[in-house]
This record gives sequence, C-alpha cells and structure tokens, in this order.
Amino acid sequence: MKEAAIKQCLKELADALSSYDGGAGKGDSMGIYESGAGDA
Repeated sequence: MKEAAIKQCLKELADALSSYDGGAGKGDSMGIYESGAGDA
C-alpha cells in the first residue's frame, strides 16, 4: 500500500516537472522516477 502511494506521488511529481519542460522531458523524468522506485 505504502509503496504504491509513493510511486503515485513520484508519478504526479514527474508529470508536474515535465510541464515546465514543455513535455519534451516527460519521458526522461518518468524513466528516472520509475527506475528509482524500482530500486527502492
């Protein structure tokens, strides 16, 4: 439960950050957060 909540939070954060990049960095941001969550 907690891990899923953390992943959702990171996903939303990545989406928010990507908005500043104009969408071009969305894939890069998501990849970083997804790999980080997987390692954790």
